[in-house]
Amino acid sequence: SSARGTGAGGAGSNSLADMFAPPVDLMHRAGGFQGARNVARDARRWLLVNLQRDADFACHALNRDVWRDELVENLVREGFILWQAMDVSQEGRTYAQRYGVRSYPHVAIIDPRTSRLMWKKEGWTQVDPLTAEQFAEHAADFCSRHSFDRPPVAPRAPVGVGGASANGAAGGGAAAGGGGTTIGR
Repeated sequence: SSARGTGAGGAGSNSLADMFAPPVDLMHRAGGFQGARNVARDARRWLLVNLQRDADFACHALNRDVWRDELVENLVREGFILWQAMDVSQEGRTYAQRYGVRSYPHVAIIDPRTSRLMWKKEGWTQVDPLTAEQFAEHAADFCSRHSFDRPPVAPRAPVGVGGASANGAAGGGAAAGGGGTTIGR
């Protein structure tokens, strides 16, 4: 039997597929990662990346519980360009390799001027989820500490590590190790 039309969400959210669908109304979809980065740079907004794995329920819950939250939607629209990809897509694999993604879901904030990884959270579970309130707090705090009115901070590569610019990530790997906390001082 079908639950068509019986859900509290109305006609637009009458199935599990709808409930857990990606936030297409929030996402930048043209041109992949580089297209989203270019739009974010030109709009003077941070690039918000969400890399998902289909087999991980926490990824689906992120779509349902975080991206559809009204406060989160407003924060994303005001300060970010959201790019979401699946880990098995070519763009997703390239991103995961470039930024050292270790677990899913993966959410990151990238400086679109330099491609530098500024903040990330990954690998939470439904037992200890990333809630809409927690994400809103992280995003608002990030926006209060970082501004496009200041020049981007050059990444600090560890001594003896070569080729940081050769991978195209402009220090993304170094920042993933915790170097992002010194930004904005």
